[in-house]
Amino acid sequence: AGVRTFVEVGPDAALTSMVEQIVDDAVAVPAARRSQEGTYAVVTALAGLHANGIAVDWAAFFAGTGARLTDLPTYPFQRQRYWLLEESSGDVTEAGLDAAEHPLLGATVTLAGSQDVVLTGRLSVQTQPWLADHRILDRVLLAGTGFVELALRAGDQVGCETVEELTIQAPLVLPEHGGVQVQVVVGAPDEAGGRPVSVHSRAEDADGPWTPHATGRLVPEAPMPSFDLSAWPPPGAEPVSLDGFYDGLVDVGLDYGPTFMGLRNAWRLGDDIYSEIAAPEGAEAGGYGMHPALLDAALHTVALTDVEEAALPFAWSNITLGVAGASSLRARVTSAGDNEVAVSVADDCGRPVLSVGSLVSRTVSSGQLAASDVSSAFHDSLFRLEWRPVSVSVPSSLDWKSWEEVFEGGSAPGVVVLRVGGE
Repeated sequence: AGVRTFVEVGPDAALTSMVEQIVDDAVAVPAARRSQEGTYAVVTALAGLHANGIAVDWAAFFAGTGARLTDLPTYPFQRQRYWLLEESSGDVTEAGLDAAEHPLLGATVTLAGSQDVVLTGRLSVQTQPWLADHRILDRVLLAGTGFVELALRAGDQVGCETVEELTIQAPLVLPEHGGVQVQVVVGAPDEAGGRPVSVHSRAEDADGPWTPHATGRLVPEAPMPSFDLSAWPPPGAEPVSLDGFYDGLVDVGLDYGPTFMGLRNAWRLGDDIYSEIAAPEGAEAGGYGMHPALLDAALHTVALTDVEEAALPFAWSNITLGVAGASSLRARVTSAGDNEVAVSVADDCGRPVLSVGSLVSRTVSSGQLAASDVSSAFHDSLFRLEWRPVSVSVPSSLDWKSWEEVFEGGSAPGVVVLRVGGE
């Protein structure tokens, strides 16, 4: 009969599916479904008819509700797909890699024909906003404790529990937009079982060389930290006021955001400074051996003495992690000389969590950070050396005399002429 539109009035949608199978290009909607409330089902049916060109008396439908027509926006609709493509599953195993299972590292792979291991990741203040809270001299840096965390994770991957040494050669400057690619490379073991480790980065939008940031050595079978911080606060320790502490650091270029403001209380006892650190919002410790923001907060107590310049961790030695994922910490920082400290970190019951045998810090300048900015490391490719001729007018009446007479002035004021050969 040429009918192409059907509304099923009944207890369910049994006939609707039959009509769709029998009549080509049919529009069939049920007015009721057992699984839907009655009014909802009727409105859905009316909407289905309207969307397929069937006139619906909406004025009658909305009568008495106070509904009214409104104009469409005056700007054009901007359609942009946000759905992930089917081939972007996020499973690194499809690319022949193993998942690193770490918040800063995405994948790991053992290189064929060797015992070298590479862990890879991507750092971005957009995907990891807490990184932006570590701003030094107006630049966002990966905290020195971030290199420690990467080295500890690499050591765990290859069965080396201690970072025997780790030297930070160049800061890792993070761009305000986009990100950087990171590789942690672990070399083959030596006769003692130790392995070299290094951290490299490059801008993600530049196919250029990798910048080395840190080198060190990993060793297996390290003893667990054995200190005891269960007596708290330490007997005889004097409280240290933290009023205005972080505001004062801004004056020397240490501009910490909320994630890195984990220092809660501090005490001084001789050459030791004790502190309590709590994980602020955004510093969830899960997935980390030691969240970089928490360990960095333990080092902030060094600045309780007078600080005149911004300083960054430079050389670490004998870092051992006992318990992973702690979020409330007690820390003891012991002075070992100029710009050198030892660090002991425990949980909120005083049980050992992490120890650092030695940490040496060095001052840093804005120029050094600019030179380490991998996001601008390839801008030099836009420059080239070009010689341009310059016209110089030399008076024809210039009387060539001895060099002494020329430099004594008079013949050509403001002009220095270099004489080549006998011309």
